[in-house]
Amino acid sequence: MKGEIPFHLLQSQVVSDLPTAIDMSDEELKQLIESNARATQAMLDNMAESRLERQELREGMVQLQNAVVQLINVQSGIANLLTSLDEDRPTVLRKLTTIENKLDRLLEQENAQ
Repeated sequence: MKGEIPFHLLQSQVVSDLPTAIDMSDEELKQLIESNARATQAMLDNMAESRLERQELREGMVQLQNAVVQLINVQSGIANLLTSLDEDRPTVLRKLTTIENKLDRLLEQENAQ
């Protein structure tokens, strides 16, 4: 878009040239037609570039949505893991207590000997 003539300026140029077209020579009419063709082409190019930009934005939005879905899945997995850890904590504590008690007994037996 750099270096392009803004649409409203192109449009005003075309409109301002129209009232005098009746009194123009063949060469002037040819120049006017060429000018209008360039203006039209510039507008079409601008529209095509805008379409491409919108497509890129849409693709970026899809990628962003996919990333959000992945984050939601990770968050859900973490929540499930934390829930599982909370449920397993009493079992782990019981096992640790059992191991601690066995160690205490072994140490007592060793000290007794």
